[in-house]
Amino acid sequence: MSDVVSDTTYAPAMRKALRYHRWVFSSFARWVEGNALEVGSGHGIYTRWLRDRGHEVIASDIDAAACAAIAAEFAGDAGVSTVCMDGIEPAKLAGRKINTVVAVNVLEHIADDARFVANASALLRAQGGGRLCIFVPKSPALYGPMDKLAGHQRRYTRATLRKLLTDAGFTIARLRPFNGVGGVGWWLNSVFARPRSLADGAIQSQVGAFNALVPLFRLFDPFYRLVGFGQSLVAWASVK
Repeated sequence: MSDVVSDTTYAPAMRKALRYHRWVFSSFARWVEGNALEVGSGHGIYTRWLRDRGHEVIASDIDAAACAAIAAEFAGDAGVSTVCMDGIEPAKLAGRKINTVVAVNVLEHIADDARFVANASALLRAQGGGRLCIFVPKSPALYGPMDKLAGHQRRYTRATLRKLLTDAGFTIARLRPFNGVGGVGWWLNSVFARPRSLADGAIQSQVGAFNALVPLFRLFDPFYRLVGFGQSLVAWASVK
């Protein structure tokens, strides 16, 4: 799966950062209901865990190689299917039952993020309603060289993400910062380290160290949430 396009905007060490990914997954997993459309499945880390929780999953990605790799991994499992598409293309999902749309670190890569959210809303409304799980980078003030390397077009505030969702007709159940320690690290790298590639050795070492210390950093996160700081935002929303 090393040939997927997303690898160019994804630090290689992140594939092995399972403690971190488990933490991210725990931030939205309880909100997922029924059949899930996972947009931007990439290496399929969350696909596996969604399936482990009993959800039928439509794994989608703009990268055909990523979709093919997930299809091969779940070839014997009728509960996982793949769709290669750019964002949400309703025509490619015709006839598919979807209760929840999951988009982790996707929205920031899309030029027309309002259209993406509107498509998600329309898709769920057409099926009688459903849920949305969104995970995006927080704080425009943190935007820097690291974001450019990662292909981020923007970072969000709680206000901008709230407006994006409510304008599309979503009712927000949860919207909060995530990973305050990571936000500090992101800023330090952008200002002082300024790596030329996400495959830079220093970045790989930092990701490995951060992943090892996730249990400790999780203890500090409630404090960071109180002051409104984080590397990311997680939102739960629904539409009828």
